Amino acid sequence: MKALPYITKSKNYIHIGVDSAEVELGNNLKINLNLNRQESHDNHITYLIMSRGQLVQKGRYETRGQVLISLIVPITKDMLPSFRIIAYYHTNGNEVVSDSVWVDVKDSCMGSLKLEPSRPAPSYEPRRMFGLKVTGDPGAIVGLVAVDKGVCP
Repeated sequence: MKALPYITKSKNYIHIGVDSAEVELGNNLKINLNLNRQESHDNHITYLIMSRGQLVQKGRYETRGQVLISLIVPITKDMLPSFRIIAYYHTNGNEVVSDSVWVDVKDSCMGSLKLEPSRPAPSYEPRRMFGLKVTGDPGAIVGLVAVDKGVCP
């Protein structure tokens, strides 16, 4: 079996280039949209950024004869844990020319969380109750799991 790239009849294409396949929350990502157009008229390039099935960001640019469009996109918590960049344009022949690229966001906590006993004690005994004080960002969702090490070696 032999895999070949898809080639359109019109030989138009758009290529999305990113400077890193993994980014960190709070950083900026440079995105290059490289165009190869056989038609000389100007196109509107639309880009979408999708994460977890939601539209996070969108934009539209008029090319005015350009073959390269550069974007700087700030990485936000809405893009965790990964996102896809989609770019496309339409030709005069009603062809849709598109590309997409997947970008991973480095795992990180989105907020702060502090866990401490409400009444510190020198030791804790089996079958005895004790209180925990959980402090975090407003609206944070917290899940707790307990493991009895006496049962699980």
